[in-house]
Amino acid sequence: MFFDDYQAKVAEQLEKLQANRPVIDLAAHAIADAMQTGHYVFCSSIGHGLQGDFYNRAGGLGNVRLFTWELNLNNAMPTCGQNRPGGRENNEITLTRAAVSASNMREGDIIITCSVSGHNVRPIETALACRAIGMKVIAMTSMEYAKQTPSLHPSGKSLYQCADWVIDLMTPYGDAGIAINGYEDNLVPMSGISQDITGWMLWGRVMEIMGTLPDDKKPAVFLSVNREGGREAYNRMHELLNKRGY
Repeated sequence: MFFDDYQAKVAEQLEKLQANRPVIDLAAHAIADAMQTGHYVFCSSIGHGLQGDFYNRAGGLGNVRLFTWELNLNNAMPTCGQNRPGGRENNEITLTRAAVSASNMREGDIIITCSVSGHNVRPIETALACRAIGMKVIAMTSMEYAKQTPSLHPSGKSLYQCADWVIDLMTPYGDAGIAINGYEDNLVPMSGISQDITGWMLWGRVMEIMGTLPDDKKPAVFLSVNREGGREAYNRMHELLNKRGY
């Protein structure tokens, strides 16, 4: 039955993800050090919006910031006019560089970016553009998937080749991982679980590291505003965050 197969697959996935402990620990120490020296950690788009689970969350770090952007060009061309002479570089690269340049990200900050397949232009260019301004990059990707998927970026690089720390999502080629009767291919994506679990492994480790600091150095962490006293606690942490940055 699907319920049993899915639960078993999730348990197997969680066990595989434990192999990321060493790299997550290194990244967590880097984040803790950066936060104490006036820097921030940013989340670009992760999966289908999972970066939102790490930002402004009950039980999470206040220092975590988002880096997401959208710019729509209403500039469609007929097929015969799409490759005229004098064209410029890939629009996705141009726009990503512009977004990084216009952002509040600075040298010494850290960004998490994600591409399960590792081959998409925007996350790769985000990593490259951020490293170009002196930031460090944490990449979430599936190594099994990435090594079987040619890069779409003109550099030919996969995301894992553009990062300082690589968190392996351990998802299969194609992402879907469950065989369901009546279908030729596996179904049900596994990457969302991996992204959320490894993300909270990272944030939890950062909070554990910084929990050893004196009280006046501990990071701002948020509680649910829906619990008793939660709104007051949230406001105190937000005030601390605005004053100290973490």
